Amino acid sequence: MEKILVIDDDKLIRDCIKEFFQLEEFIVDSAIDGLDGINKTKENLYDFIICDIDMPILNGYEVIKHIKNDDRYLNIPFVFLTGKKKSSEIIKGLKLGADDYLTKPFEYKEIIDIVKSKISKKRRIDNLIEEKLNQIKSSISFSLPHEFITPINGILGPISMLIDDNQMFSEDEIREMHNVIYQSANRIKLTTEKFLIYNELDFTKMDIDGYEVINVKDEIIAIYERSCVVRERGNDIQFDLENLEISFNQKYFNILIKEILQNAFKFSNYGDKIYCKTDFSKGYLVLNITDYGRGISEAELRNIDAFVQFDRKSYEQQGIGLGIAIIKKIAKIFDLNIEYKSNKNEFTSVSIIFNNKNIIKK
Repeated sequence: MEKILVIDDDKLIRDCIKEFFQLEEFIVDSAIDGLDGINKTKENLYDFIICDIDMPILNGYEVIKHIKNDDRYLNIPFVFLTGKKKSSEIIKGLKLGADDYLTKPFEYKEIIDIVKSKISKKRRIDNLIEEKLNQIKSSISFSLPHEFITPINGILGPISMLIDDNQMFSEDEIREMHNVIYQSANRIKLTTEKFLIYNELDFTKMDIDGYEVINVKDEIIAIYERSCVVRERGNDIQFDLENLEISFNQKYFNILIKEILQNAFKFSNYGDKIYCKTDFSKGYLVLNITDYGRGISEAELRNIDAFVQFDRKSYEQQGIGLGIAIIKKIAKIFDLNIEYKSNKNEFTSVSIIFNNKNIIKK
């Protein structure tokens, strides 16, 4: 049952509103002035606040400033009561965080409808937030232990066998065990690096220094050869890159391209084509990487975020969704437009649009 606070120095109005909402089976508290109202919000948590503007001690604007400084009340609906509906008052109140206005005198249905509407909207928002948090928590609880425990076992298992009885294994078998240990350690290293990059981007200033001249074609090929070469899939990827120079931060350009390319390989299979091409027109450079792998649905596209994976039950995959989140963060910091297109079981296409301010020469 929702709990409402009515703040008004007029006892008749307080009692009237209280009676209205008690008829609707709401719990109602009242405060005789602004200071009393603020004190009550410190002692209780309300689902809705109705507050007069013109009051002694503290007026409504001062009240909302105090209340909205309390994190618990950031999303709690707040409606002002006013004797005269002036546009200047409305604008001032909205800037301070008010959700709506009611003009005195008001009718029973008017005040009931506005409160029920705002509470219903808040419920929907709360449900969406809770659903998103549950999705993230579920994904983290499943994928995070998997991302560390699986490669750790890949290290401990071979080492344990080598320690217990290394005489029973041939040189080729020992070499294969060393390879498993290396790959497992590298997987832990890559996951840790992604965490560090993701957290670093949260604290990166918007105007990053250290811009360098980058040859797009040469740099993308070099990034691919350093980070993404999958020997048996060398024929799957095709490059169509313009010999163009841009001004960009070298570190984050490398991370951006590496993440997109790695995702293209990770979410496609042997024989699935990957196309990496650039298009320069109208002063914009568009880098597009398309893989013809499993794709993702429209709903999944809307929910792209860190720690969120899709169809993990159907597809055994490494990673916890940080790659795409890193791409989005870099695009935001450097004011790049990013577009995703995908059809389930058909393709995924990522386009990064660089601003003309980044272009040096063609």
